Parts: sequence; C-alpha cells; structure tokens
Amino acid sequence: MKKYKLLYIVTVFLIGVFSITSCSDDFLTARSTEQLEAGGPATEGSILSNLASAYQILLFDSYADFNYNAVLLMSDLRSDDLYKGGGSAGDQEQLYKLSQFTSTAASTLDGLWSIYFTGLARCNNVIISCDNAVGVKEEKLEQFKAEAHFLRAYYVHLLWKFWGNIPCFEEPLSEPPYMTKQLPADSIYNKI
Repeated sequence: MKKYKLLYIVTVFLIGVFSITSCSDDFLTARSTEQLEAGGPATEGSILSNLASAYQILLFDSYADFNYNAVLLMSDLRSDDLYKGGGSAGDQEQLYKLSQFTSTAASTLDGLWSIYFTGLARCNNVIISCDNAVGVKEEKLEQFKAEAHFLRAYYVHLLWKFWGNIPCFEEPLSEPPYMTKQLPADSIYNKI
C-alpha cells in the first residue's frame, strides 16, 4: 500500500511540474534563421565566424575526407626520411606509390587536395568579408585580414608542396565554367 501511495505522489508531482512548465507561448515565437548574404555587408560576428571556419581546416587535415593523410606522413613518404614498409607493395598501395613517385590520379591524396582548397576558399571569404565590413574597428580588420592571409599562404604552400602546379584563386568562382588559371609551381610563391 505504501508503494502505491508513493507512486501516486510522484505521479501527481510530475504531472504538476509538466503542467506548469509546458504552458507558455515560447514555442509560438519564430526566430530568424537567415544568414548574411555572401559578399554583402559583414559584421564583426560574421567575419569571426568566417575566420573560425578557416582555422577549422587545421583540425581535419590529418583525416581529410575520411582518408588518413597526415601531412607529416605524406611529406616523409616523399623524402628519404621514411621507408614505406608493410607486408608487401600491395599493403597500403597508394602510400607505396606515393613514396616511389608513381602515384596515379586514382591513388592520390584527394583528401588533402579537398581540405586545403576548402581552406583557401574560406580564407578568401574572410578577406572579402573584411572588405565589406560595417561597424568594425580598423585595427581588428587588419588583424583578421592578416590571419586570413597567413592561413591562405599556409594552405597554398601545402598545395604547392604536394602538387606543384595548382589552380589558385583569390575571389570566389561565381560564374561558369568555375575554373581558374593553373599557376606553374615557380610562380606560386609570388602569389602568396
């Protein structure tokens, strides 16, 4: 009997709590889900958001696109610092081909290619946002631009390091055919 009485009290208490807390008009209030238009006026918050997304690339470069492409491993594979061993040449074949400079388009580091070009595009977005800033102090804009330029130089350097000739762009590709000029490896550093 005591057990049922306790169960009854707990049930009444929970019904009372849910009744009191569920009666509000809060769920009727619609909140804006709009985001600022790309290329439009930018606030300090939107610039910081773009800058954070440019830094985010640094967190994922080892496992870019679900491939293990650690920058140090890939760099050492292409030098004499590391010998790609294993059971045979077929064990991690793409790494073996990379170490022998015989990799093909099907066995390249597509994860690094994708993630660093994403970083390049995000850095460009930060710079464009700084150019379209409203109500942001000039010192902060210079700092944000400097960080974006540094990150862009870092990403372009890594792209150059692994692929040599790369397409390089400083503004979003907004019109078809969405292509840009491929720069020879020697002129990449002038762009940086």
